[in-house]
This record gives sequence, structure tokens and C-alpha cells, in this order.
Amino acid sequence: MTFDRGVRADARRRVLGSAHLRGWANTSIFVAGLAAFALPGSTAGAGTLREIADTFAGSAVARGQTEGIGVAIIKGDGQTRFFTYGNAIAGSAPTPFSPDSLVMIASVTKVFTTNLLGQAVAAGTLKLNKPLSQYQAQLGTLGPLTSKITLKQLGSFTAGIPDMAPLCSSSEPPVPGCVPRQWASFNQYPAKDFVAFFQNMEPENFFFNPPEPVTELPTSSFYSNYSVGLLGLLLGAQPGVPLTNDAVSGWFKQVRQQILQPLGMRNTFLTVPADRQTAASYTKAFAQAKVASGALTKISVISGGAGYSVPPAVTVVGGGGTGAAATATIARGVVKGITVTAAGQGYVAPPVITFAQSAGATPPLVEAIVSEGKIVGVSILEGGSGYQQPPAVTIKGGRAAGAGRNARLEVRIVNGAVSFVDVLDPGAGYVDPLTVSVAPQQAGREPVSILSPSALLTSNLRDISKFARAALNSSSNQDLLSQGFKIAQRPYACMAVANPDLAACPPTNSRSALAWVVHARDASRNVPPIISKDGALSRYSSFVTLMPKRNLAVVVFVNTGPGGEFTSTPAVRIGTNIMYALYYGCRQDGTCPAVSSSLGEE
Repeated sequence: MTFDRGVRADARRRVLGSAHLRGWANTSIFVAGLAAFALPGSTAGAGTLREIADTFAGSAVARGQTEGIGVAIIKGDGQTRFFTYGNAIAGSAPTPFSPDSLVMIASVTKVFTTNLLGQAVAAGTLKLNKPLSQYQAQLGTLGPLTSKITLKQLGSFTAGIPDMAPLCSSSEPPVPGCVPRQWASFNQYPAKDFVAFFQNMEPENFFFNPPEPVTELPTSSFYSNYSVGLLGLLLGAQPGVPLTNDAVSGWFKQVRQQILQPLGMRNTFLTVPADRQTAASYTKAFAQAKVASGALTKISVISGGAGYSVPPAVTVVGGGGTGAAATATIARGVVKGITVTAAGQGYVAPPVITFAQSAGATPPLVEAIVSEGKIVGVSILEGGSGYQQPPAVTIKGGRAAGAGRNARLEVRIVNGAVSFVDVLDPGAGYVDPLTVSVAPQQAGREPVSILSPSALLTSNLRDISKFARAALNSSSNQDLLSQGFKIAQRPYACMAVANPDLAACPPTNSRSALAWVVHARDASRNVPPIISKDGALSRYSSFVTLMPKRNLAVVVFVNTGPGGEFTSTPAVRIGTNIMYALYYGCRQDGTCPAVSSSLGEE
């Protein structure tokens, strides 16, 4: 994720083109499966924060891509603004998504753990280069190279540790420390089994496929739940005794005392109280339809979802036509295909956005967002790669023959990827988007486990926005919590290369901090670095992204998981689009789009 700082004088006017979405509030407001849009009367000013959030978050709910979304937009020196869409719990008695809806934040938990490490380093009680050999009382005897792994390498994912231990059913005989299931409970997978895995492993370089053994550390950065899980347990463990399940409660005690209480985060839990309800998590497939001569000819599954026990219902709405119908087929819980059973009539194919070919470039995957007959935004689903210059872009279709006029678009790139598409002219005559909505499958929750320091905190949007604000403002404060953020957000390793050495890191590569990712600035476009952390677990998706140079932060919660072929989760895609819109809409002096006085705030 990168951002272009080359903002022209008219950028605020063109954040989302000349038109914006309105009308989503803190409930699900579907009309035949689509949200009701209403455009602002004026087209001269920049989009408000609500219009930006509506465009990229509200449209995802309206188009059946997710059940519920919560967004927080944070100015480091201003108020936090909340925008929520859809339902925290769907069904016959729906519960609207709100800033107070409790959601599993998944791997965003990791940056709580690495803040604790940063605080300990700032206080002088730990050193980043402390090796595992000094934890022999807790871990027992480790292999020669494993014993040399440092706390910094655990936090920066450069210790050569796999993401998870293998499932016990995947090898015969099972490897020591294998898991019966991912995120197994304490009863299924106690601390002694977790430790056994490290006692019998040797670090590898996971940049290669298959992974290659290594003889020295650090090795290539490779995302690992086990790596930060071990770090959190060592922080919470009793000194001088073997590691037990109690290390999890010891870790959370530190989280509560050193992070939650200082920030006033009263709704972040390891174990959710019995009288508190959490948002349900959902799996949801995502599909797109093709149209010829007014009839549906094909429906392609873009993301198959997960966890389906029976084929889900498929509904076709929008597109200006009637009579279409389709059915889904599943395999191993994933939607594998959708068959058109009735082609219908009068349908208009969705707009198609095409990028000019460029040698060595991989084109992006994008979607036009339509409201009231106009293109009001372009959602970047995958940014592509390899562009040296912004490619020419065209948009075709989406309008009845002879109706209206085409929209005009302009592409922005950062570090070779399409980062944002400006709407120069929203056009006219576009039909309501043709949407194929696949019914969701409710998923379960993961239990408290030995890996809780890696991924299993539950929180709400209000609390995580406080955490994000503290992370954003850390450079201007000298308290221990801020020092913990500074140390945790410092780059330690180059990502996506075999050699993690920062000195040899290509300028466009992201850097691994302590669980945070520091996205490379684009020097040719004066793009500032971005710091982010995402998570996905039990069909929840979470994202925290910071732009310190502009004093901006965005938090996104989605109660629908990743699934399918996308390389990023729903929260990452939505949050990235919102941050880009904010970046292009905020002036260099820090003035951002206007905010309606009726919006919720912290």
C-alpha cells in the first residue's frame, strides 16, 4: 500500500469525482439488496468524510460483499469519526453494526504484543537482541540455531519460524508439537506441546519453495503467528520456571496495565464477559455477472468464501433488468461455481474499466461504484504492479444504448501499482449496479488458546481508534507507551527478498517492523511511508493504517473474512481505498474534507 503525495491544486475537488454517495447510516438500509443513494446538491467541494466512507465501505455492504463494516477516521490532533454499515448480527432480528460492536481483531493483536516489547526495551528491562538461549528455564533445550533467535527476530518475522505448526493429521508420524487444529484450545494444545514444537524445529528460509535450511540469522522475513505468539508468552511468563498456559494471562495482564488502562480502552478483552455480545462472523462468496443482449450469460466466482455446508442462495439485483436467477455449487465448503438458471431480460452489463497495456505490468482489478446514474468512485481490489507511468484508463458499458455519457477517469500509481483512480467526470446514465449477492454462512469463534498473544483479542471500533491515535501521535510524546510504539514501528528487515538486510533493500520494498509493516515511500513522487497492520480470523477482517506525515489514521472492522483468490482481506481493501481518498482530499496544511455535525465522534 503506497500513496502519492503529488496533490494538484484541484485534488480536493476531485477526491471522488463530482458526485458522492450518501444515505448509509448505522443500520442496514437495503432496497432490493442495494443501499439507497442520494447525491449532494453541490458538486464543487471535496467529498466529506461521510461521503468517502460511504463510497468505499457502504458500497461493499450495499453490493452484498459483506454483512457489516465499521470505519474510524482519525486526525491525530482532532476528533475520531465513526461510520458503520450493515449488521453486526444478520438474520430475522438483525443487530446494526456500531462503533461499540465487539469484533475479534485477529492479528492486530500482534501490535499490542510488540508494543509491550518496545516498552520493556525503552524501560531497560529487555534488549531486542536477547536470544532464546537465555529463556532455557521457560523453553528447555533448543536446537543450536533456534537458541540464537532474538526477540527482535521473533517480532520482525526473521527467525525462520513457520506461520503455524503442521496439523497432526498432515504427517505420519506426527511431528513433535503439531496441532490437532489451528487455534486449538488449551485442552487440545497446552503450552508443553507449543514448546515441544520449538524444541524440535530448526529455522528455515521461507522465501524459497520449498523452504531451505539456514545456517545463520536473521533470515528472510516470513509472517508467523508462532513467532509473535512465542514472543507474547515469553513476555507474560513467570521467570525461572517452565512455560505454562498461565503465560497467556500474564501477557494479557501486561496488555491491560500498560496499554488498555492508560488509553482508556475499557472494551478490549481476552475473554468476553458473559453479558456482552460479539458481532457474528460470516463467510461470504463474491461473484460478478456478464451480460449479452440484455441477458445474463455467465456468473464468475471471484471469491469463493468458506465454510458453506450447503449451497447458498444466489440473488441477482440491479442492472436495470428482470427475471434472472442462478444457483451455486460448493466443494469443501467453498463456492466453486454459479450457474445461471434464468437469463432474464433488459440487463445492462456493469461498467468495465480497462487500463492501457504496459510492458512488464500486471493490470489491477478494480470495480466502478455507481450511484444515481453516475460513477462516484473506483474501488481498487488489487493494485497490479510494474507500472512506470500512470496508464491511460477507459470505462465502457454500464449504460443503456445511447443514454448519458461516459465518465472520465485518471490513474495514480505509487511504487508501480495503481493506488487510486480519480473520477474527473462522473458521466451520466449509468444504471444501478448489477449485483450478484451470495448468502453468507455464519462462522464460529476461536477459543482462548496458547496463541492468544498473536491473534485473539476482541475489541470495538472506539477502543482500537484510541490505540491507533496513540500510535499515530507517538513521535510527539515521550511516555513509555509512546516509546513502545516508536520501537515497534521502526523498520528492522526488508520484506519480499531472500536477504532481509535493510542496507540492500530495494527502495520500493516494504520493511518489516515489529509486527507492523512500513510501506515504502515512493521517492519519485514524494510519497510518505505508511505504517499498517491487518488481521483476518474466524471470518473477521481488521485493519489499522497510519500516515504519520499527514497525521491520518484509518481503522476498519469487517465481520466477513477473506476467502477466495484475493491477496488482501476486505478490511485492507476498504481501508486502503479510504486512506487514498483522504490523502488526495486533505491539504498539505492538514485540512481534510468537511464533516457533517451529525456524525458520531469520540
